[in-house]
Amino acid sequence: MLLPAKMTFQNSSHPCIRLRTSDISNLKPFIEEYQKLGIRFFSDRKVTPYNSFIQFKKFIKFVKMEKGIYHDKEDPSRYFIRIPTDMEFDEFEKLIAEVKNNCNFHLFDASLVYVNLKNEVIDMVAVYSDHCDESRLPELKKHLEDKIKLKI
Repeated sequence: MLLPAKMTFQNSSHPCIRLRTSDISNLKPFIEEYQKLGIRFFSDRKVTPYNSFIQFKKFIKFVKMEKGIYHDKEDPSRYFIRIPTDMEFDEFEKLIAEVKNNCNFHLFDASLVYVNLKNEVIDMVAVYSDHCDESRLPELKKHLEDKIKLKI
């Protein structure tokens, strides 16, 4: 899967692509074809520790599980929980840390998601877990909402 993306690294924004594949055998020819189009690739290099943000655009086929809870039809490990307000990233980090440290929800990663619909933008938390107990997602949704109401 190839997705347009943007990476902010050391306060500088860089266009990039996100390639998601489990088969890396075609990676070299892929890179060579893009280089022919004038796209530069950077090899690994040592840098000082620095927080970076990666944004990418993806079209997702949502499967509604119940009100405010969705499943990604193409990725069995990804779920989406609608949250009642927009949120800055630092608030989001605090929210997820609070949930992971004070609840029995540990085996997941999360990202902040903005979904563009025809007439509105909605905010969601994407939950990534290979060990997700889907029956507990409503409980996680309630916990997220409660923490947001309390402003974490």
